[in-house]
Amino acid sequence: MTGMLGHPVAENPIDRMFDTVYAYYGLPWQFWKNDIASEADLALHDAVDDDVAAIGAANYLTIEQGRLIGHNNDGKGVVKAIEKVTPLASQRVVKLGAGGAGGVATVAGGSGAAPGHHPADECHTSGLCS
Repeated sequence: MTGMLGHPVAENPIDRMFDTVYAYYGLPWQFWKNDIASEADLALHDAVDDDVAAIGAANYLTIEQGRLIGHNNDGKGVVKAIEKVTPLASQRVVKLGAGGAGGVATVAGGSGAAPGHHPADECHTSGLCS
């Protein structure tokens, strides 16, 4: 069984996508969506990856040798999608919006932001996001 925890999840088609892939490959697996309106404290994880440590949010867990490991793949996904079109190395990038995926994309893209500084803060304090 695989699945997601989140809120809201009813409109998210991810279960149908995963179940289709599992069926295609003949895997006896199923993806379950679980609507849970609270966020888990990262302290409940046994460990987190570097991205989670940088942004303070996990979007999936793995269980490795009985330990819960928090991961976040949002930023990597955004960066990979952009790099399919154009390389980002040595480029200046303007990020519009300060949502969750945007914030983690900034970290994944190598913003160079100081520890504890969330790049979206500049957007809000400058008034550019109003």
